[in-house]
Amino acid sequence: MSASNETPRVLICMADNGQDPTECAVPWKYFLNAGFVVEFATEKGAVPSADQLLVKGSLFKSVLGPKQTWTDVYLQMTQSDTFKSPKSWSADGFSLLQYDLVLLPGGHDKPIKQYLESQTLHELLKQYWPLTRRVSTDSSSYRRVVGAICHGVLVLAFAGLLQDVETTTLPQWLEGTAQTIGSLWGRGQYYRTYPERWTYEDVQRTQKDPAAQYKRGPIGPSAFAHTDPTYAYVSARWPGDADLFAERLIEEVRNARKEGNSDAGL
Repeated sequence: MSASNETPRVLICMADNGQDPTECAVPWKYFLNAGFVVEFATEKGAVPSADQLLVKGSLFKSVLGPKQTWTDVYLQMTQSDTFKSPKSWSADGFSLLQYDLVLLPGGHDKPIKQYLESQTLHELLKQYWPLTRRVSTDSSSYRRVVGAICHGVLVLAFAGLLQDVETTTLPQWLEGTAQTIGSLWGRGQYYRTYPERWTYEDVQRTQKDPAAQYKRGPIGPSAFAHTDPTYAYVSARWPGDADLFAERLIEEVRNARKEGNSDAGL
């Protein structure tokens, strides 16, 4: 197995509109501090815009939105050159294989479906996913990493990649609590991307043994992120997990690089 000695490259995939700002900005900041190169991609290369209800100052944002610190980081992220010139994952010849890590953040508002349901993105991930296996028969490439948080896990579920994978996602108790609070503020089904079903149900129905593979995490404010034992894949539930989630992903990328260089005799 050979590993690149270049700076690790990360791709953050986003919908044109509706992404959760914290789930993008927190990992972005951590990756930059770790010395990684971070790029962005949308379906056709449009500059993305996060869920403005969670970004703009309002009483609603103060209850269910990100901390002001991370709102500031999100705004800083939007001024970065790579954010303002995202890749197009539907462009001819585009590949995820050039990246060490692919990040799939979440979001609640309905426009997020553009990203969750993108068949083109699903096919790209199907090509990328085998390279995340911890024990690989491919000696020509170093291990890659995937991270998904909250609704971002649905991209993998809809791509059919979670059959033998352990993962968490937005649990019912969190989604239900957010829906109740949102309804009290007159936002109706805003927090239910798919009102007819819970997010965790979409994940579980794609797993061989959901009772063993689905990791709900603690009920309460404690941060939680789950690392799969078979694949270099880290998942988390909601914005409150974002710091731990980012730290785990950095660890996975560094371990993959270290093991790749060791196997190559570097």
